[in-house]
Amino acid sequence: MGQFSWLDGINGSQILVGVREKSYVLIPKEKGGGRIECDCYNGYGTFGNCRLHELVADWNKEFIPEMLRLIAKGEWRQSVSLDERQILLNFYNDKPLSENVSNVFAFQLEKSWIGILMTTQDEDNARLKYPIKITHEPYTIYEWCGPSPMDPDQGIDESEDEEETWDPEPEPEMEE
Repeated sequence: MGQFSWLDGINGSQILVGVREKSYVLIPKEKGGGRIECDCYNGYGTFGNCRLHELVADWNKEFIPEMLRLIAKGEWRQSVSLDERQILLNFYNDKPLSENVSNVFAFQLEKSWIGILMTTQDEDNARLKYPIKITHEPYTIYEWCGPSPMDPDQGIDESEDEEETWDPEPEPEMEE
């Protein structure tokens, strides 16, 4: 799978990859509340001992029929093949993910893949009852935070790459 990075759902700052800074995955009150603390995000969807995409798939399992309806109407941003739709249906019905699937990659048989499919597009993540919400703010709760959009800079601090430009004072004009 690839790397995943998000912006803070409160202030839009980056959740940086490989940088020692605290971030918090917020948990909805209906799913126990609280937060999962992470000291240094690795970029692969793991915060602390939690695989975020698996957690989101479990939280939003009941949304799958609505998701399949939106997919059928062409209103889901992420493209979804027929086999992938079957995997979603199997997960919803507590069947083996590979049942009735003709051609599928091994990673698609992981619950993480279902969470990825649900959240890769910001619009899709925002539609979920329980979208991904990550923040640097330690004392906030899930219900106070907006959905965390994907980070267009992939969790890399772009400000470090920018060269500082120094504008010296102009040279004084010489009098003739």
